Amino acid sequence: MFAALLAMATFLGAYTVLKPRLTISTSGPSDDRNPLSASFLVSNDGYLPLYAVSIHCVVAEIDMNRTPTEGGTPVAISIGANWEKERIFNVGDKVTIPLSDCLIIPTQSLPDARVGLQATYRPIWSPSQRKRVVIYTARSIGLGRFYWEAMPSP
Repeated sequence: MFAALLAMATFLGAYTVLKPRLTISTSGPSDDRNPLSASFLVSNDGYLPLYAVSIHCVVAEIDMNRTPTEGGTPVAISIGANWEKERIFNVGDKVTIPLSDCLIIPTQSLPDARVGLQATYRPIWSPSQRKRVVIYTARSIGLGRFYWEAMPSP
């Protein structure tokens, strides 16, 4: 019985160390009247490096003249930015991506817009790629001010 508990504790400890922790968060906006002044922060908060990391902006929905331009399925877009190229993401590495690098649209189109980031990566112990997508919705707090709210992950 003791050996089984010890084996379980060892397995849980190894899983805790080996589990990838690629984090996507948002900061800002620095000017709450301009939602495009916000930035995304992608970081490796795990204990091991991540390989073949590439990051892309995603658009789930943008409301132009109150007509949804996308059906709600996140679509990755490529803009040729340096952070889109595959790289090794060492422990503690971070990259900041201004939202204005992803979108160039009028601010009045942003209420209820759903945009975010998609990061693909490969853990050191896995031969296959993994994907993390985080979508944010622009929320108005009145008087032309906005904040970005993370949508629940599916």
